[in-house]
Amino acid sequence: MMIRGAHCPGQNDNAIGIENEGTYMTVEPPTAQWNALVKMCAYICAQYGISPAEIKGHRDYYNTLCPGDKLYAKLPALRAAVRTAIG
Repeated sequence: MMIRGAHCPGQNDNAIGIENEGTYMTVEPPTAQWNALVKMCAYICAQYGISPAEIKGHRDYYNTLCPGDKLYAKLPALRAAVRTAIG
């Protein structure tokens, strides 16, 4: 059974939403949270055949500050880390 998300208008039928606890406008996520995010994204990408290039921020689709300026700036590093993790 597929469950329809409610994370981003216009993306709920074709995207997986991942919430990172915190507001990362002026600080980066803690190392443990970052490492868990990389691991989770790698698992999801491998499990569902999703390219790490498809990892986007909420603000790419909706008028919001999410995931915060600092975390949003790290999305290229997240994509690279996920690519490395899944080989």
